[in-house]
Amino acid sequence: MRAFEQALQKLGWTDGHNVRIKARWVAADLERFRRYAAELVAYKLDVLLAGASSSLAVLQQATRVARE
Repeated sequence: MRAFEQALQKLGWTDGHNVRIKARWVAADLERFRRYAAELVAYKLDVLLAGASSSLAVLQQATRVARE
């Protein structure tokens, strides 16, 4: 996460100033991840970043549900 923030800063993006980062950590708790995914989608963010393909699948499902 720190490396991600540092890379953004090099591009002129700073959390709390011109970008807002909302991170969630769930370990192996799939139900918690589904809750967090729905929460993040409800923020109507411009970008969602997934750290793993399993995370991506849950986020994609949450965005589909939000569009219905």
